[in-house]
Formats: sequence, C-alpha cells, structure tokens
Amino acid sequence: HELHEHELQNEHEHHSLGPNEPEAEQQTVSEHMEEVTVSEHMEELITFIQQTIPDHHQKKSPVMLWATAGMRLIEHQKALKILEIATKHLQTSGLLFRSDLAKIITGQEEAILTWIATTHLLGYW
Repeated sequence: HELHEHELQNEHEHHSLGPNEPEAEQQTVSEHMEEVTVSEHMEELITFIQQTIPDHHQKKSPVMLWATAGMRLIEHQKALKILEIATKHLQTSGLLFRSDLAKIITGQEEAILTWIATTHLLGYW
C-alpha cells in the first residue's frame, strides 16, 4: 500500500492496512513499515542462501538465525516481533529451518563465535 507523507508524521496513530481488516489486526504505520523492511531483508537473505547452497544440499543444510548485539539493544518486545517475522519467512522458504534455530544470542555467545570465526579465518583451524 502506498503510504502518504501525512500518515508517516504520527507513527503512534493507528491506520488500517485494509478496509476489511478487524480492529485487532490493525498496525501503526511504523509497525507496518518495520514488517515490510524485515520481510524485504529476509527475502534478500533467503535468495542469497538459495543461490549459494547447491539445490541438493539445501534440504540437508540447517539454517540458524542468531541475532546479535543490534537486537539486544532494542526494546525486547520489538526484537521478538522482528525475530518472529524473520522466522516466518524462513519457515516458508523451503530451506531446512526450525523455529528453535532462531534466537537472540547473548554477548558471551557472540564473543565465543567471533573468536572461533577469527581463529578459523586466520588459519589456526
């Protein structure tokens, strides 16, 4: 749906996304734009994965979605909503993905994974 500039000025005012949409399904313009943005990024990521992993390995290669510091810094409910949207895209992608493979990792987990990646890239492994 095309959003007009005056609709974007007040992010807290509710706007229906469709004429027959029930009250419980209404979103703010900000929430709708966030969902569109997350969806666009996930579609790009899924396309990249599908183009990178050979077809015969896609059903055997688990996809994990581990969100890092950026997700830990935003409001928790907002982070969970973003993770939910991303999870829905992966569940319908045809890739090997389970919702329990999506999470916001801790700073300690992120540090350990960074150390592993760095030592691998430096040729220590």
